[in-house]
Amino acid sequence: MTPLYYDPRMRAWSLGLAVALTACGDGASSPSDGGHSGDGAMVDAPVLGGGNCGQLAMPTGRIVDVTPSQAGQLGSIAAAAQAGDVLRLADGTYPVSGDVVMNLSKANITLISASRNASKVILDGGPSHGAREIVQASASSITIAHVTIRNARDHLIHFYPGGGADLHGIVIYGVVLEDGGQQFLKSNTDQSPQLPQNAHFVDDVTIACSRFTMTAAGRAYVPTNPSNASYPCYTGGIDAHAARGWRVQDNRFEGIYCDVNSLAEHAIHFWQTGRDQVIERNVLVNNARGIGLGLGDGTGLVERPYSDNPHAADKIDPYVGNYDGLIANNMIYADIARFDSGISVEQAMGARIVHNTVFRAGAAQGNAIEYRFENSLVELRNNLANEVRPRDMPRGTVDHNVTSVTAAMFVAPAAGDLHLTASNDQGAPITGITTDLDGDPRSASTPDVGADEK
Repeated sequence: MTPLYYDPRMRAWSLGLAVALTACGDGASSPSDGGHSGDGAMVDAPVLGGGNCGQLAMPTGRIVDVTPSQAGQLGSIAAAAQAGDVLRLADGTYPVSGDVVMNLSKANITLISASRNASKVILDGGPSHGAREIVQASASSITIAHVTIRNARDHLIHFYPGGGADLHGIVIYGVVLEDGGQQFLKSNTDQSPQLPQNAHFVDDVTIACSRFTMTAAGRAYVPTNPSNASYPCYTGGIDAHAARGWRVQDNRFEGIYCDVNSLAEHAIHFWQTGRDQVIERNVLVNNARGIGLGLGDGTGLVERPYSDNPHAADKIDPYVGNYDGLIANNMIYADIARFDSGISVEQAMGARIVHNTVFRAGAAQGNAIEYRFENSLVELRNNLANEVRPRDMPRGTVDHNVTSVTAAMFVAPAAGDLHLTASNDQGAPITGITTDLDGDPRSASTPDVGADEK
């Protein structure tokens, strides 16, 4: 499958010739704040600005039409699918239950709504979360697009290389994920938590233009989930073990926390020696933990082996939690008591954290941006945040960050809209970062600090 990528010239996503660069909405528009463009309303619009997300064209291949009356047959329909098939779902709600509702086990299968409107096609485990997992992808080049998936006891989507081979090229696009009982989107190896030489991995995944939301009803369910007995807030957004080359772009994550005295996992999390992620242009609102690379000091964990032995000369400790990775042009807001961190990298070697806006307010008392442990060797530049805090003797290049942050700097912070009300012109040019959250060009000499170029 041709990789999905963002074309800054067209301000839209492309998937070879299979993507229509048409607007994904009703044509309505909202007023601009004068500092960014592309505010048109979108069907699946997860990102303020919205101009980054188009609508996927219906892919070619054998079309298998599915209707809500076949909800109880989704498992057999997926099992019978052939490589290259398009499972095209008619509008409606599909009540689902069972262990794994759909396992997409053949390469290059697409699961997509016929209307290409996620609000009109809903795979629903119901208030009792009657399905353990709703969609599992166990083959390469799977695409899931323009559907809503909600109310799973464990995972709404699970990537698992159970066929004895690595997985590559999975695409999640224009999808609404709501109320996972555990992690909304889980990806692990076939040997987790250990990573011997014969483990298989899930690499080169794109997650774009999608929305991850926990509602009050979902939040109440998590502590009573029978799968969570030892950890009453065992939920999170994206949780990927030992994953390389992922792109997480133009998504919105909201409300992923618990009301109990227990900390949820990250909205976006790569750990156990993942590598080379690009996490950019996402909006995160009121999540317990925002974006994470690595976890802890590595005690009890085993590194994923890489043949080129990256950063060998830089290591102090034997374990690295993540290699490289770019976190750029993200907006992160929180005013909840359960807030722990906006961006946190732990034993992360080579991470670049640049041009992000992180604003905690109200009851939120955690760290906006933190980097931890001796094997963290990071670049932190041009971020606008309450603080950029080192912990446990990390190493890093830290400059041109602004940590004097007030609500008056932003258009509508409580809504996650951290666009600037006035330019700050306090940044320094960063190679390769030439546009902001909305795709607007950055000043070549004095860019604004943060995710927005006013």
